[in-house]
Amino acid sequence: MKKLFLITIIFIIYLLPSFIFDYNYDYYNAINLPLFSPSPQFFKIVWTILYFLISISVASMIITNPPSARTRSYYYMVIMNYLLNQSFSFVFFNMQDLFFAFAVAVFTFITALYMYSYTYELNVKASTLLIPYVVWTLLASMLALNIFVINT
Repeated sequence: MKKLFLITIIFIIYLLPSFIFDYNYDYYNAINLPLFSPSPQFFKIVWTILYFLISISVASMIITNPPSARTRSYYYMVIMNYLLNQSFSFVFFNMQDLFFAFAVAVFTFITALYMYSYTYELNVKASTLLIPYVVWTLLASMLALNIFVINT
């Protein structure tokens, strides 16, 4: 029961910015996009699934790992990744800065890799839940680069 509650709280924290900020999806449709660009609806579905997987992974880490220097580093990485992850939409849709959005996407991917690595060291099972997130952030970085290049 404790784990389910924790998963729910973490999931809500990941979803919260999408309810607070108003993202300009017309901007996404108005710029030049590569042929492999997904629709905004596809993004919403994928991110919801990824946030759920991340929530399960992080909750598992919190419950199964006692406090230590290593877990403290893990929590810092999760927080850094969260902040980067959540800032991308604001930078892309509201600031409409394609280069900065690309940079945020790359740093999100890098911190996702580190998050996976820290998780793998502490809980292999929880780390497998992060593999789709790492792959997706890599694809998002490539998409952001392509969008930046074809719009400059």
